[in-house]
Amino acid sequence: MDLSEYVDVHEAASLINRKESLIRTLCQQGRFPGVTKVGKSWLIPRSSVLSYAPAKRGPKSKHELISNTLATLKSQEKN
Repeated sequence: MDLSEYVDVHEAASLINRKESLIRTLCQQGRFPGVTKVGKSWLIPRSSVLSYAPAKRGPKSKHELISNTLATLKSQEKN
C-alpha cells in the first residue's frame, strides 16, 4: 500500500469542500471505494475522493407531488 495515494478525513474534506463529519459518514457507508480504517483513522484513496459524486435525491414526498400536480393543472386551466 503506497500511503502517498491516500488522504485522511481532513484532507478529503478540503479536497471536495465538505465537512469532516460527512466524510466520516461516507467512509462508514463505504461510499469511497478502497477506503480502509486503521485504528480510529480512515485512509481514503485520493482518486475515490476526487471522483465522489453526491447521491441523487430520492423520490419526492407526497406533499411535493400533490403541489406540483396542482400547479400543473392550474397552468393548464389558464391555457
